[in-house]
Amino acid sequence: MPEQFWVYVIELDPEGLGDVGSGAVYVGETALTPEARFAKHLGGSINAAKVVARRGIRLRIDLYPPEGPFSSRAEALRFERRTGNQLRHRGFRVYGAQGKPVMNSPAAAEGQGASGSDADHGPSGLS
Repeated sequence: MPEQFWVYVIELDPEGLGDVGSGAVYVGETALTPEARFAKHLGGSINAAKVVARRGIRLRIDLYPPEGPFSSRAEALRFERRTGNQLRHRGFRVYGAQGKPVMNSPAAAEGQGASGSDADHGPSGLS
């Protein structure tokens, strides 16, 4: 079976995050199933997003992009950013890696967001 990549959305506990509008979510991409990736976040694995480990409530399947799963990581990364932007425009406070550089970029080589890593990047695109 060819490798598949998923974009997933996790609802976060908004307690203590200030004004979160429609709610707080984390958007990520993974080669695992969304369920397996969520479990890794909650388990505090080395690649877990701290905000999800501390505040993750549940997967929000209703907010996933309907186009997935994707056949390439590059395609999943594009939809990860798009999903984050769409949710932000709908009033969600979005956390996640939508702005991280793609693998093999200079920033990724310096450890500032290699794709496949879901580091805690804080709220994205908030003014």
